[in-house]
Amino acid sequence: MRLTVAATSLLGAAPVGAALLYSNHFSAGDTAGWSWSEASPVPLSSVPQQDSGYGRFLGEFGGDDLLQFEFKDAALDKQKVTVGFDFFAIRSWDGGSAAWGADSFRFSVNGDVVLEKSFSNGDGRQTFTTDARAPDGTNDGPQAGSLERQVLGYRFWDGINGEYYAQDAVYRMVFSFDSPADVLSLSFAGLGLQDAWVDNDPEGGKPYRDESWGIDNVWIALGDRFDDGFAAAFAVPEPSTALIGALGLGLLAGQRRRSGRSGAA
Repeated sequence: MRLTVAATSLLGAAPVGAALLYSNHFSAGDTAGWSWSEASPVPLSSVPQQDSGYGRFLGEFGGDDLLQFEFKDAALDKQKVTVGFDFFAIRSWDGGSAAWGADSFRFSVNGDVVLEKSFSNGDGRQTFTTDARAPDGTNDGPQAGSLERQVLGYRFWDGINGEYYAQDAVYRMVFSFDSPADVLSLSFAGLGLQDAWVDNDPEGGKPYRDESWGIDNVWIALGDRFDDGFAAAFAVPEPSTALIGALGLGLLAGQRRRSGRSGAA
């Protein structure tokens, strides 16, 4: 059955009077029900910038990694359901760059693709946009629609130009739909990402992925109405400016950063 996803208005909270069925910040390391394409257990990382309000998250993922989660609850069957999560685009995502792209992220529910858009942390434009009404294929500037930019602490060493770039963005995704059954199978994947590692950073340390991603602050609830009352039940890092979204498309503006490339790419 094809999911019909409704545009949802988000004010940094979640359903009014609705039952919260699942939530996870991953701060306790609980990854029950989660699996990925390479190995078990699911990898957990901590953001470099600890005072960002974000901590541990699922990832980093890259290449053709596929992250999955199956959640079963009788309350889901034939009900309106809302799923929310934070998507981290880390380092040199290139959006639709002719030279380096396209770098995209896909989110699916029970096999139906709910979101598949390109994302950019640098020069390339992206199809994920601040305007939820924009037709498919519309391009927007780097990090358009992000909740926060350059707050996680990730840097990328451009070995070609000999420069560092701060490159990360947080996107708060929220989707409402009618659940066809009592089980939700969620799938997250990066598409077109270069599976290269930066191993020539002058500051040394462990090699890191040229392009990677992560998932944090996942929740599942019944209903599709939102207000601030949910914050107490499931606290999430709040943006410094009011956020209004549709299908998770935030409207926060921020500084654009130029993308760099490692000689390892």
